[in-house]
Amino acid sequence: MELIITFDEDWMSNFICMTLWHSKVNIRLLLTIISKVIHYHRRTRTRLTYHWNELWRSLLGLLKFVVAKADDLADLNGINELVNSLVDLLMTSLAGGETFLPGPSDYDDLFYKLVQTSAPLESFSQICIPMC
Repeated sequence: MELIITFDEDWMSNFICMTLWHSKVNIRLLLTIISKVIHYHRRTRTRLTYHWNELWRSLLGLLKFVVAKADDLADLNGINELVNSLVDLLMTSLAGGETFLPGPSDYDDLFYKLVQTSAPLESFSQICIPMC
């Protein structure tokens, strides 16, 4: 599992940003991989030194993108799974952040970013009901 610890250092947020521009990349697969990495570190209580604010910004940017393009994405094959993966990843990070984030300030940053995006989160929850 040391490979995962090394591998997830810099690619997560950069890859999310890149995938928004390249439609051939499976974003749902990427979210699943990130989720598995976070679940592993949460289960083993391995604290990762990482620039988490970039990952949160990328995930919430994806959320904003889904909200902005909801009408276009509604009929897209696999959108329900993508939405579920995104919500699961955010919920897992919020519920277990104290087990894998390096310190309280990183957890506070996640919470602060979620509060900052309360309007898109509300829109997301209204849009998500028909999608899911």
